[in-house]
Amino acid sequence: MRDVRADPVKNSLEILSRESGISLARSTHVNLPGSCKSAERRGSLPRLCAIRLALAVLWLFAPVGMRVAEACVCDANPPCAATWSADAVFVGTVVNEVWEPLAGSLTWLVHNVAVTQTLRGAVGPSAALETADEPTPERLATAISSGAVGWGGSDCDYPFQIGGRYLIYARRTADGRWTTSRCSGTKRIDEAAADLDYFASLPTAEPIGRLYGNIERHVIDPSDRAKSRRIPAPGIPVALTNESHRLMVRTDADGKLDIRVPPGEYTIAPVVPDSVRVYGAPIQRHLAARGCATVYFSLIANGRIEGRVVRENGTPAPRGSVNVIPADLPLDAPVNGYMRAPEASLDENGRFSIDGILPGRYVLGVNARFGPRLDSPYAITYFPGVPRQDASVIAIGEGERKSGFTIVVKPLLETTISGVVVFADGRPVTKAMVTATAVNPAGMSIASSTAENSGAFQLRVLSGLTYVIKAITLTDDGLRQAETTVSVDQETEGIRLSIRR
Repeated sequence: MRDVRADPVKNSLEILSRESGISLARSTHVNLPGSCKSAERRGSLPRLCAIRLALAVLWLFAPVGMRVAEACVCDANPPCAATWSADAVFVGTVVNEVWEPLAGSLTWLVHNVAVTQTLRGAVGPSAALETADEPTPERLATAISSGAVGWGGSDCDYPFQIGGRYLIYARRTADGRWTTSRCSGTKRIDEAAADLDYFASLPTAEPIGRLYGNIERHVIDPSDRAKSRRIPAPGIPVALTNESHRLMVRTDADGKLDIRVPPGEYTIAPVVPDSVRVYGAPIQRHLAARGCATVYFSLIANGRIEGRVVRENGTPAPRGSVNVIPADLPLDAPVNGYMRAPEASLDENGRFSIDGILPGRYVLGVNARFGPRLDSPYAITYFPGVPRQDASVIAIGEGERKSGFTIVVKPLLETTISGVVVFADGRPVTKAMVTATAVNPAGMSIASSTAENSGAFQLRVLSGLTYVIKAITLTDDGLRQAETTVSVDQETEGIRLSIRR
């Protein structure tokens, strides 16, 4: 089970954390309400319901301990897998839902279920279901100190309806109750035909396990050589190892794997040469008798480029990132994660090593993807130390390794932008959110701050860049903002952002 944000938001948050020093760890404790209905029940942040599209922005300035609702992505979990990872499986009707005290000012949602049929495990005539993750004492303390009032609200919480009848895959909690989620296999009874058929087959099923899945290979997209695509990987040998034996199998013509093996704990991994990199291996899977498990692996040609980055005086340039960019990419095209552009971070000696590179022609760029940042204060520079149009091209063959490349970069000085945020009538905007986003690359390099009660703000930025300075605040009439563009050659003061109500 994984909680994930949409890629554009996720990318921005990762950049903000890495480049501006704002820790994302503070967001891992309490979820904001996942819907307007749940917000009203909790009595917390009701105005969020009117500005759901602004959640990605508001997240950046949420109180410590709070977490925005996230999209939930589940691994494949058919009945033959979900059954054996649950402590109990039962059919029941949701009688009611109650916001129960958790700790301090915190409450969480508990669903009471009348159990009508038990398919696995031991469950009484009723079960109390906690649909949110059980918090640790440390997370509870942080949430309480932040002033949060509700625990839960993740998109991975199962959305039970009072009076609804469900097939529930549940795990026993530390307090003796039960918990479930979207990813557990729980579903409405009218959607559970395949699950019920599986349980009906168990008494006569052979006591053996089934392992299935597929392997894909990353290749260059023939329609756009600046991108990659995934295709099935046929004939790949896969090793399944446990304490008693080692079994070798191969994927079929469609890159699929489907075998039956004795129950037990297995370590599973494709067997490939060093010229191929494997994502997702090795992996451990438990196969129950009459159970199943799924696997997925991704392969890519393991081309490698190694080198170092130095300043103009020859000293190492630590931190920062180096990107491998297709040489055929147009000069004005953005370098983003959807393109064939692997990257690596510089170590303290300015050295880098980038692997997983597909065969092709490339250029090496420092800060080419996200631009100069506070922890990587170097102008965008390409090997050997030139602008993009003058970059030297490096050809990489299948699984080929090349080294000895040195890129010379120019450091940029850190400075500040300061000003004030006011309403149109001159009154200061209290606690406004203020961001500085570099124009080139557009929308990638972010600095942020919260204006003081007087409306004053200060942002750490780099000289030699142009930024869009934006102020955002939440009023009774909704989200309001103002922005201006500033070229920074030295410390910039006196910026005035005026927000209309």
